[in-house]
Amino acid sequence: MEMFQSFLSEFPDQLKLDIYYAGEPMTGNPSDGFKKETGKIRKIPSAYVSGKKVASKEIPELEKVRNAIFEAMKSK
Repeated sequence: MEMFQSFLSEFPDQLKLDIYYAGEPMTGNPSDGFKKETGKIRKIPSAYVSGKKVASKEIPELEKVRNAIFEAMKSK
């Protein structure tokens, strides 16, 4: 979570971070990528950037996530 929160500081007013906890109701509107993931069981933790999964079960590499953010920002 610290990594993703640091991206909020790095890209102010350009990112939104939604955190969903297992076993608790979702708040907000989940991305299409999150909704489409197979079945209702997801590996925890999972992370998505603009609906594209960047991590599942393990902590992702910082540069992989940063690159996914840059790509998503280019396409908007």
